[in-house]
Amino acid sequence: MAGPLHDVRVLDLTSGVGGPWCTRLLADYGADVLKIERPGAGDPARWHGPFPRGIPHREKSALFLWLNASKRSVTLDITTSSGRDIALRLAEHCDVAIVDQRPAELARLRLTPEDLRAANPGMVVTSVTAFGQSGPYANWHATNLTSYALGGQHYLTGDADREPLHGYRRDQRRRSHTSIQRFSSARISGQPCGESIPARSTSAASP
Repeated sequence: MAGPLHDVRVLDLTSGVGGPWCTRLLADYGADVLKIERPGAGDPARWHGPFPRGIPHREKSALFLWLNASKRSVTLDITTSSGRDIALRLAEHCDVAIVDQRPAELARLRLTPEDLRAANPGMVVTSVTAFGQSGPYANWHATNLTSYALGGQHYLTGDADREPLHGYRRDQRRRSHTSIQRFSSARISGQPCGESIPARSTSAASP
């Protein structure tokens, strides 16, 4: 049986955990997800274990395989002019693009939400970042501890006389869920496409 998103094609420009988990969920719902990876290196998650027998191998990372099941993958260097042009041509044939780069990096790559929608005006562009695509912290990095502290989650965890505690990448998973919910809501309600939908870890880490 075809999934509810069987007619949706997704351009996945993410790496690590947060973005790939978002696109994994889309793939689970039947979307055709095309993952872009750097030539030679690939997604950094390929080098995060666990590995069979504890031996690192870029094709055997349990984390990477779990996050990227049911996707197609292509190597493409989007830092080059030719790679960028190919990415924009791919965007012409996709309904959704998921990015996890900070605004300054997207501007440097010339792959901002505006650039992607210029190639495909009907595309929904979803960003899965620490602080969204606007505001004073938009170009900052963040760790899980940062997200939980700013989102208020630390108020609920740990003891008052001890260091704060946090769940394993919970903020990244929750911001992925937020992206899926926003996109699905827009699709079900029949809202016009061509939107930019940001999801922030600091908001997702709120109690």
